[in-house]
Amino acid sequence: MIMKKTFLLLFFALMSITAFADDLLLFRATSFCYKEKNSQGQWGDWSKWEDSDVQITMDLTTDIVTVYSKNKQVYQITDYVESSTDSDGDDIVKLRFVDQDGDLGTMRLIERNSENRSEIYIDFNNITWVYEVRRIE
Repeated sequence: MIMKKTFLLLFFALMSITAFADDLLLFRATSFCYKEKNSQGQWGDWSKWEDSDVQITMDLTTDIVTVYSKNKQVYQITDYVESSTDSDGDDIVKLRFVDQDGDLGTMRLIERNSENRSEIYIDFNNITWVYEVRRIE
């Protein structure tokens, strides 16, 4: 828990976010897209980006990420996987979670330093979606 919290705070510090006492981070998704596996098990293409105005919260005390979309999504973080920087200089934090339906998945938090934007990827076996996010102060 402490390691996970430390890596998340470090990641968001890289996004020029100042951590505060209540450990609740607020975001606004400005757009999203997704891709799905077809009946043959092959990944399809990414959908077109769609505008979004969805709030996302990350409670670092309880390790819960909530996406307030039309169908509320709740992700209980179960494990910190890794933190890395890719060849483009983008910072990536990868976590495992269990959602409100008991399904397992991974979440990738990416600060695209080369493009000055941040993304949250939510990955399951058959679908992946990504939210472009901005921090709410």
